[in-house]
Amino acid sequence: MKQIVCIGWIVLCLLLITSCTAYKTHYRAQFVGDDAYAAQSGDTYSYRAKNITLEKNQVSITFRDFYGRETLYRVENVHQEASIMLEIDISVDSSLYRLVLLNLQTHEIITLQQGSGYAQKAISLKMGDYAIKSLGYDVSGEVMLNITSLNGASVESSL
Repeated sequence: MKQIVCIGWIVLCLLLITSCTAYKTHYRAQFVGDDAYAAQSGDTYSYRAKNITLEKNQVSITFRDFYGRETLYRVENVHQEASIMLEIDISVDSSLYRLVLLNLQTHEIITLQQGSGYAQKAISLKMGDYAIKSLGYDVSGEVMLNITSLNGASVESSL
């Protein structure tokens, strides 16, 4: 009977070790810089902790141990050339964080910010729909994003 209990504990420990290893390898550091990964539809992400403050066109996210790909905003119904104004303020503990703008039809990617930094950008949009996505690997910090449609695009939070 003791042998069965001992074998049961060993099997349980092995399952625990392999499941934690599989979790870490599901997300890879090289995905942060991979445009094909960023362009994939759907979100796949994990946080240890996440706090969101969402106002009209501004989001502030404080997080710990972010892995994956998450859509923050969608810019839709661009029927003619339009523009958006972005104010980005990112403070993270690693360069393995990237904020991108994705054209959902052509899969063209524009990197808005890699790692920590502050930027104000006016971006011209062609016809189509867009997503602003956050990519990260084992990163903690804070992201503030303020987005304003200058002419004709519908901006909606995905959070």
